[in-house]
Amino acid sequence: MLGAALFWMSLWSLAVIGALNFYLPSLVIIALVLSLAWTSKIMRNVVNISVSRVVALYYLRGMQSSTKFGFLRALTRNLGSACLGSLFVPAIEATKVVARFLNLVEGEDEFLFCCARCCFRVMESIFRYGNGWAYVQIAAYGKGFVAASQDTWSLFKRLEMEPIVDSDITSSICFLSGVSIASICVIAVSPWISQLYQNFTATLSLLTFFIGYLLTRIAMALPQACVSC
Repeated sequence: MLGAALFWMSLWSLAVIGALNFYLPSLVIIALVLSLAWTSKIMRNVVNISVSRVVALYYLRGMQSSTKFGFLRALTRNLGSACLGSLFVPAIEATKVVARFLNLVEGEDEFLFCCARCCFRVMESIFRYGNGWAYVQIAAYGKGFVAASQDTWSLFKRLEMEPIVDSDITSSICFLSGVSIASICVIAVSPWISQLYQNFTATLSLLTFFIGYLLTRIAMALPQACVSC
Protein backbone atom coordinates (compact mmCIF):
# COMPACT_ATOMS: atom_id res chain seq x y z
CA MET A 1 0.00 0.00 0.00
CA LEU A 2 2.90 2.35 0.70
CA GLY A 3 4.31 1.60 -2.76
CA ALA A 4 0.93 2.30 -4.36
CA ALA A 5 0.61 5.52 -2.38
CA LEU A 6 4.09 6.66 -3.42
CA PHE A 7 3.30 5.94 -7.08
CA TRP A 8 -0.02 7.79 -6.85
CA MET A 9 1.60 10.79 -5.15
CA SER A 10 4.21 10.94 -7.91
CA LEU A 11 1.43 11.22 -10.50
CA TRP A 12 -0.32 13.73 -8.25
CA SER A 13 2.81 15.90 -8.18
CA LEU A 14 2.74 16.02 -11.99
CA ALA A 15 -0.92 17.04 -11.82
CA VAL A 16 -0.03 19.90 -9.45
CA ILE A 17 2.62 21.12 -11.90
CA GLY A 18 0.10 20.99 -14.74
CA ALA A 19 -2.50 22.83 -12.63
CA LEU A 20 -0.30 25.93 -12.71
CA ASN A 21 -1.41 26.46 -16.32
CA PHE A 22 -5.13 26.46 -15.47
CA TYR A 23 -7.31 29.56 -15.30
CA LEU A 24 -7.64 29.42 -11.50
CA PRO A 25 -4.58 27.42 -10.40
CA SER A 26 -5.04 28.06 -6.67
CA LEU A 27 -8.54 26.53 -6.62
CA VAL A 28 -7.42 23.56 -8.69
CA ILE A 29 -4.46 22.93 -6.37
CA ILE A 30 -6.71 23.13 -3.30
CA ALA A 31 -9.03 20.57 -4.91
CA LEU A 32 -6.04 18.33 -5.69
CA VAL A 33 -4.80 18.59 -2.09
CA LEU A 34 -8.21 17.62 -0.72
CA SER A 35 -8.48 14.72 -3.17
CA LEU A 36 -5.03 13.45 -2.19
CA ALA A 37 -5.89 13.67 1.50
CA TRP A 38 -9.08 11.68 0.89
CA THR A 39 -7.34 9.10 -1.30
CA SER A 40 -4.56 8.56 1.24
CA LYS A 41 -7.19 8.23 3.97
CA ILE A 42 -8.89 5.50 1.92
CA MET A 43 -5.56 3.68 1.56
CA ARG A 44 -5.00 3.95 5.30
CA ASN A 45 -8.47 2.60 6.05
CA VAL A 46 -7.93 -0.31 3.64
CA VAL A 47 -4.82 -1.22 5.65
CA ASN A 48 -6.79 -0.69 8.86
CA ILE A 49 -9.60 -3.02 7.78
CA SER A 50 -7.17 -5.66 6.46
CA VAL A 51 -5.19 -5.80 9.71
CA SER A 52 -8.32 -5.51 11.86
CA ARG A 53 -9.80 -8.62 10.23
CA VAL A 54 -6.68 -10.66 10.95
CA VAL A 55 -6.44 -9.52 14.57
CA ALA A 56 -10.20 -9.64 15.27
CA LEU A 57 -10.59 -13.18 13.98
CA TYR A 58 -7.66 -14.26 16.12
CA TYR A 59 -9.29 -12.81 19.26
CA LEU A 60 -12.84 -13.94 18.41
CA ARG A 61 -12.24 -17.46 17.07
CA GLY A 62 -8.56 -18.18 17.49
CA MET A 63 -8.16 -18.29 13.70
CA GLN A 64 -5.00 -17.45 11.80
CA SER A 65 -6.67 -15.55 8.97
CA SER A 66 -4.85 -14.82 5.73
CA THR A 67 -3.70 -11.23 5.41
CA LYS A 68 -4.04 -11.49 1.64
CA PHE A 69 -7.69 -12.54 1.97
CA GLY A 70 -8.36 -9.66 4.37
CA PHE A 71 -6.70 -7.23 1.97
CA LEU A 72 -8.74 -8.44 -1.02
CA ARG A 73 -11.92 -8.27 1.06
CA ALA A 74 -11.08 -4.70 2.09
CA LEU A 75 -10.54 -3.74 -1.57
CA THR A 76 -13.86 -5.24 -2.69
CA ARG A 77 -16.63 -5.77 -0.17
CA ASN A 78 -15.51 -3.17 2.39
CA LEU A 79 -14.19 -0.52 0.00
CA GLY A 80 -17.41 1.51 0.09
CA SER A 81 -17.30 1.68 3.89
CA ALA A 82 -13.64 2.72 3.72
CA CYS A 83 -14.48 5.53 1.28
CA LEU A 84 -17.45 6.73 3.33
CA GLY A 85 -15.51 6.63 6.58
CA SER A 86 -12.61 8.48 4.97
CA LEU A 87 -14.99 11.28 4.09
CA PHE A 88 -16.82 11.71 7.41
CA VAL A 89 -14.51 10.54 10.21
CA PRO A 90 -11.93 13.39 9.74
CA ALA A 91 -14.72 15.97 10.02
CA ILE A 92 -16.09 14.27 13.12
CA GLU A 93 -12.63 14.07 14.71
CA ALA A 94 -12.05 17.76 13.92
CA THR A 95 -15.31 18.60 15.73
CA LYS A 96 -14.11 16.54 18.68
CA VAL A 97 -10.79 18.40 18.80
CA VAL A 98 -12.56 21.77 18.68
CA ALA A 99 -14.94 20.69 21.46
CA ARG A 100 -12.05 19.60 23.68
CA PHE A 101 -10.17 22.85 23.04
CA LEU A 102 -13.21 24.95 23.89
CA ASN A 103 -13.76 22.85 26.99
CA LEU A 104 -10.30 23.84 28.24
CA VAL A 105 -11.02 27.56 27.97
CA GLU A 106 -14.78 27.66 28.56
CA GLY A 107 -14.43 28.92 32.14
CA GLU A 108 -12.88 32.16 30.94
CA ASP A 109 -15.70 33.32 28.69
CA GLU A 110 -19.46 32.77 28.61
CA PHE A 111 -19.56 32.72 24.81
CA LEU A 112 -16.90 30.00 24.68
CA PHE A 113 -18.87 28.09 27.32
CA CYS A 114 -21.92 28.07 25.02
CA CYS A 115 -19.79 27.09 22.02
CA ALA A 116 -18.22 24.22 23.97
CA ARG A 117 -21.60 22.86 25.05
CA CYS A 118 -22.91 23.15 21.49
CA CYS A 119 -19.87 21.33 20.05
CA PHE A 120 -20.20 18.55 22.61
CA ARG A 121 -23.89 18.05 21.76
CA VAL A 122 -23.16 17.99 18.05
CA MET A 123 -20.25 15.60 18.57
CA GLU A 124 -22.34 13.23 20.72
CA SER A 125 -25.15 13.17 18.15
CA ILE A 126 -22.95 12.44 15.12
CA PHE A 127 -20.32 10.28 16.81
CA ARG A 128 -22.76 7.39 17.04
CA TYR A 129 -23.24 7.46 13.26
CA GLY A 130 -19.57 7.68 12.33
CA ASN A 131 -16.42 6.92 14.32
CA GLY A 132 -13.01 5.43 13.72
CA TRP A 133 -13.73 2.43 15.95
CA ALA A 134 -16.26 1.10 13.44
CA TYR A 135 -13.57 -0.35 11.17
CA VAL A 136 -13.08 -3.31 13.50
CA GLN A 137 -16.70 -4.39 13.13
CA ILE A 138 -16.57 -3.66 9.41
CA ALA A 139 -13.61 -6.01 9.12
CA ALA A 140 -14.89 -8.71 11.49
CA TYR A 141 -18.57 -8.85 10.54
CA GLY A 142 -18.75 -7.16 7.11
CA LYS A 143 -21.17 -4.47 8.29
CA GLY A 144 -21.68 -1.12 6.61
CA PHE A 145 -19.96 1.95 8.00
CA VAL A 146 -23.02 3.56 9.62
CA ALA A 147 -24.33 0.29 11.10
CA ALA A 148 -20.88 -0.60 12.44
CA SER A 149 -20.52 2.86 13.99
CA GLN A 150 -23.91 2.60 15.70
CA ASP A 151 -23.25 -0.91 17.01
CA THR A 152 -19.78 0.01 18.25
CA TRP A 153 -20.95 3.11 20.08
CA SER A 154 -23.92 1.21 21.57
CA LEU A 155 -21.47 -1.41 22.81
CA PHE A 156 -19.28 1.26 24.42
CA LYS A 157 -22.28 2.86 26.15
CA ARG A 158 -23.65 -0.48 27.36
CA LEU A 159 -20.29 -1.41 28.90
CA GLU A 160 -19.73 2.16 30.18
CA MET A 161 -16.50 2.46 28.23
CA GLU A 162 -16.85 6.13 27.19
CA PRO A 163 -14.10 7.29 29.61
CA ILE A 164 -11.71 4.72 28.12
CA VAL A 165 -12.57 5.83 24.58
CA ASP A 166 -12.06 9.49 25.51
CA SER A 167 -8.70 8.65 27.11
CA ASP A 168 -7.38 6.85 24.02
CA ILE A 169 -4.22 8.53 22.71
CA THR A 170 -3.58 6.28 19.70
CA SER A 171 -4.73 8.93 17.21
CA SER A 172 -2.58 11.54 18.93
CA ILE A 173 0.49 9.30 18.78
CA CYS A 174 -0.13 8.57 15.09
CA PHE A 175 -0.58 12.29 14.38
CA LEU A 176 2.62 13.24 16.21
CA SER A 177 4.50 10.45 14.45
CA GLY A 178 3.33 11.77 11.10
CA VAL A 179 4.36 15.33 11.96
CA SER A 180 7.77 14.17 13.23
CA ILE A 181 8.60 12.05 10.16
CA ALA A 182 7.32 14.77 7.83
CA SER A 183 9.55 17.31 9.58
CA ILE A 184 12.55 15.02 9.14
CA CYS A 185 11.71 14.75 5.43
CA VAL A 186 11.64 18.54 5.12
CA ILE A 187 14.98 18.86 6.94
CA ALA A 188 16.51 16.25 4.63
CA VAL A 189 15.42 17.82 1.35
CA SER A 190 15.57 21.54 2.21
CA PRO A 191 19.32 21.96 1.51
CA TRP A 192 18.94 20.28 -1.89
CA ILE A 193 15.87 22.38 -2.73
CA SER A 194 17.49 25.66 -1.64
CA GLN A 195 20.49 25.03 -3.89
CA LEU A 196 18.70 23.89 -7.05
CA TYR A 197 15.24 25.48 -6.81
CA GLN A 198 15.67 28.43 -4.48
CA ASN A 199 12.58 30.24 -5.74
CA PHE A 200 10.39 27.24 -4.88
CA THR A 201 11.90 26.36 -1.50
CA ALA A 202 8.76 27.11 0.53
CA THR A 203 6.38 25.41 -1.90
CA LEU A 204 8.43 22.23 -2.30
CA SER A 205 9.10 22.04 1.44
CA LEU A 206 5.37 22.26 2.12
CA LEU A 207 4.62 19.53 -0.43
CA THR A 208 7.38 17.37 1.06
CA PHE A 209 5.88 17.77 4.53
CA PHE A 210 2.40 16.93 3.24
CA ILE A 211 3.48 13.81 1.36
CA GLY A 212 5.73 12.61 4.21
CA TYR A 213 2.89 13.04 6.68
CA LEU A 214 0.40 11.10 4.55
CA LEU A 215 2.81 8.21 3.92
CA THR A 216 3.59 7.98 7.64
CA ARG A 217 -0.08 7.90 8.55
CA ILE A 218 -0.65 5.02 6.11
CA ALA A 219 2.20 3.11 7.79
CA MET A 220 0.81 3.89 11.26
CA ALA A 221 -2.50 2.24 10.32
CA LEU A 222 -0.95 -1.10 11.35
CA PRO A 223 -0.47 -0.36 15.09
CA GLN A 224 -3.67 1.70 15.17
CA ALA A 225 -5.70 -1.25 13.87
CA CYS A 226 -4.17 -3.56 16.49
CA VAL A 227 -5.00 -1.16 19.32
CA SER A 228 -8.56 -0.68 18.00
CA CYS A 229 -9.12 -4.43 17.96
